[in-house]
Amino acid sequence: MRRAVRLATVAVLVLVACATARSHGLAGRLPAELPDAVTIAGWQRYAGEARMGDSNVVYELYVNPVRPALYEITRYRVTSTARDADGRRRSHEETEKVLWNPAVPRQPLRAFEWITQRTWKTLWLGEPGKWRRIEPATPAYASEMRMAIQVYNLHNQRQTY
Repeated sequence: MRRAVRLATVAVLVLVACATARSHGLAGRLPAELPDAVTIAGWQRYAGEARMGDSNVVYELYVNPVRPALYEITRYRVTSTARDADGRRRSHEETEKVLWNPAVPRQPLRAFEWITQRTWKTLWLGEPGKWRRIEPATPAYASEMRMAIQVYNLHNQRQTY
């Protein structure tokens, strides 16, 4: 009986650890405002991972075949590494960002960030997170536009033509 309880406890701990483990990949879904997955599946996708100084960025760039001269959807997550006061290296994973350039003239890009809501209460019942809009003309929006330019530069440096 004790062995069964011990095995059940270990199994629950493993499941909880797997469910709460941080992934260095990108979120499983995109904001609801964006084109649906079936539409995006027909687009050209460029995925990559690159170093930026003390940071690492994972990204995906999507080109709509109707608008081949631009990345209509850009998504990325930056993980930075720094030393603490005690000299130990620590990683900090920022929220995932998505930029969308809809076919609406004279409109700013739409920007979103993935806010993780993973707690012990939502492991199986709730959503793992939600997309929050980053409003134009805010410091956070300007910062993400600069970061997107860096991501595009990193991607272009990796390309061979």
